[in-house]
Amino acid sequence: MSEAPANSAEESAVPSTKPSKPGKASVFTVLLVIFIDLLGFGMVLPMLPYLTKYCDAPMWAVNAFDWLGMPQAGTEGFGTYAVLIALMTFSFSLAQFVVAPIWGRLSDRVGRKPVLSLSLTGYIGSWVLFYLAFAEFQSIDLLIVSRLLAGLFAANISTAQAYMADVYPPEKRSKAMGLVGAAFGLGFTLGPALGAGAIALSGYFGANDLTSLSMPIVAALVLTTIALCLCVFKLPESLPKELRGAVQRQRGRRLARLIAAARKPVIGSLLVSFFTVTFGFVVLETFYSPFNSFVLEFPPETNGVLFSIVGVVIVIVQGGMISRLTKKFGPWKLLFTGLVMQGVSLVMFGFMWELWQVVLVTIGLAFGNSLTNPSILGLISQNAEATDQGGTMGLTQSSSAFGRLLGPIMAGMVWGYAGPQWTFVAGGGLILLTIPLAFVAYKRRPAA
Repeated sequence: MSEAPANSAEESAVPSTKPSKPGKASVFTVLLVIFIDLLGFGMVLPMLPYLTKYCDAPMWAVNAFDWLGMPQAGTEGFGTYAVLIALMTFSFSLAQFVVAPIWGRLSDRVGRKPVLSLSLTGYIGSWVLFYLAFAEFQSIDLLIVSRLLAGLFAANISTAQAYMADVYPPEKRSKAMGLVGAAFGLGFTLGPALGAGAIALSGYFGANDLTSLSMPIVAALVLTTIALCLCVFKLPESLPKELRGAVQRQRGRRLARLIAAARKPVIGSLLVSFFTVTFGFVVLETFYSPFNSFVLEFPPETNGVLFSIVGVVIVIVQGGMISRLTKKFGPWKLLFTGLVMQGVSLVMFGFMWELWQVVLVTIGLAFGNSLTNPSILGLISQNAEATDQGGTMGLTQSSSAFGRLLGPIMAGMVWGYAGPQWTFVAGGGLILLTIPLAFVAYKRRPAA
C-alpha cells in the first residue's frame, strides 16, 4: 500500500538533505548525551547478579517457581536469581513497549529535545529508587519496580535515532544509526570497566561489600544527571517548527499513517525481523551476566571486562566500519551476514567453558549484532516519510521492546526446565529463523 503524498507545507519543511554546521555540532551533543547515559547503565548491568546475591529472594517468587516445578528453584539455587534478573528486564520492556510509540509521536509533535529531557529526568528518578532498593532495603521487589520506572522513561534511544534522521539524508541513515550504536557501545566499553574500578577503589578504602557494590549505582545517577544538563543547556532542537506544525495539523491522520507505514512490505517485514532478532538476542542481554556469574563463576571484574569487549567491538564496527561496509556491500548483505554470525555464535555460547572461548564467541556476537541493528534501522528509516521519522522509530522500538518483553519469559522458562546452556540455543535458533523473513523484505524492496 502506498502512502498519500505529503502536502506542500510538509515538502517545504523537510530538512535539508545535508546536515548544516550547527547540525554537526548538535549530532556530537546528542551522541554525547547517549554515551554518558549508557556509560552509567553499563556500569551497573554486569553487576546485577552480584547485587541480587545480597537480596533475599521474595517468597512469592520461591513459591511460584516451586509451583511451576522448576528444578533450579529455591532461595539457594542460582536459577531463582537468574529468573528474577530476567523479570527485571521484563518489567523494563513491558513499560517501554507501552510508551515507546507515545514518546515517538510526542517527539514528532513537540520536538526531540523536550522528550529527551523528560526521559532523562525519569531515568534519574529510577536510579534513585534503584539505589535505595539495594543499599537501604536489599529488596528485589523494589529493584524490579525501579526497572519498571526506567522503562516508562525509556525514550532516549528512539528519540536520538529520530534526531539523527532529522539531520541526515536517507542514503546516510545507516551511518547515522551506526553512530548512535557506537555511542551506545562506547558507553558499554567504558561503563563495565569503570564500574569494576569503582567497586575495587571503594574496597581499597575499606568500604564493605554492600557499599562497594553501591558505588556504580551512585556513579550512574551522577552521569545521568550530567546527561540531562547537556540536553537542557547544550542540545539544539532538530525538528523545525514548520514540521511540528504540520504534524499537529495532521493529528487525526497520524495513527493511520503509521499503520500504513507498517503495512508497507519492506517496513512491515523489517519490523517483524527486528522483533525476532531482539527476541533471540535478549537471551544474551538478560542471561550473559548470570551465566558468567552463576555457572562459570567469573568474578565481577572478569564480567566487567567481557562487557567491555562487547562495547569495543560495537564501537569499532558501528563507529568506523559500518559506513564503508554499507557503501561496499549494501545494507542487505550486511543484514544477512550479521544474522548468521549472531545466530551461530549464540548457539555456541552456552557450551563455552574456558575464558578464551567465551571471549571469541562474545566477539562474534557483538560483531554480528553491530552489522544487523544499524542495517535494519537504516532500511526502515529510508522507507519512512520525513514527517513520520519519530513515530516510525517509536514503532521500531516497540517491536524491539515486544521482543524484550517475551524474550526473558521464554529464556527464563528454558533456563529453569532445560538448563542454562539450552537458553542460548533457543535464542540463537530464533535469530537464524529470522533470515527467511528478512529475505522476504529483500525481495519486496523498491526497485530504486
